[in-house]
Amino acid sequence: MIKLNFSPKIDDYLAAYAVHYKRNWATWASLGCTILALVFHLLYILLNAPGSFLSQGLMAFIVLLFCISILVFAFVISPGKIRRLLQEDPAASAEVTLSIDHQGLHTQSPNALNEKEWKDFYQLLETNAVFMLLGREKRASFQVLPKRAFASQEDEAKFKALATEKLGKAGREPFNLRNLITQVFLTLSFFAAIVLFLRLIGAVAF
Repeated sequence: MIKLNFSPKIDDYLAAYAVHYKRNWATWASLGCTILALVFHLLYILLNAPGSFLSQGLMAFIVLLFCISILVFAFVISPGKIRRLLQEDPAASAEVTLSIDHQGLHTQSPNALNEKEWKDFYQLLETNAVFMLLGREKRASFQVLPKRAFASQEDEAKFKALATEKLGKAGREPFNLRNLITQVFLTLSFFAAIVLFLRLIGAVAF
């Protein structure tokens, strides 16, 4: 059994939040391609038909602002909001005792007692500061384990070996329709950006 005693820090939550968003790379890549496509379209109108901007480019400009606002919310506003909420909640930094064995994870804090079996998770992610066990029930569910909580590198290695044994080396997120739609949208937005760029430089016309 591996036993951890630690008090969660705001940086632990923010590191987990960053990992969660990086997992959605296809979503952000799709959004980036959409922004590029809209920029290429607006530049084409401004360079070739500025008088028709209101009729042909206004909607694209509004959608562009909306896409940019999503990025700002996800990577600027939301992390700041999380930081403020955690600073205002004493329970978020309460000391946690976590026991890890072949059955699962057993968590005890002043406010709760939680039991999670290994089957409740499907993948282990690792950063320089934390481990994350990703939950099966909800896309955004996860268990954060700060590396500083391990008593030794030996305990850390034991945990990684146990997690690999239980979850496998290449655990994948269960298939869902959302992932399929995201992949399709990424493909379409990527080709749209290429086509509109080619039109902007005069390589194609339509």
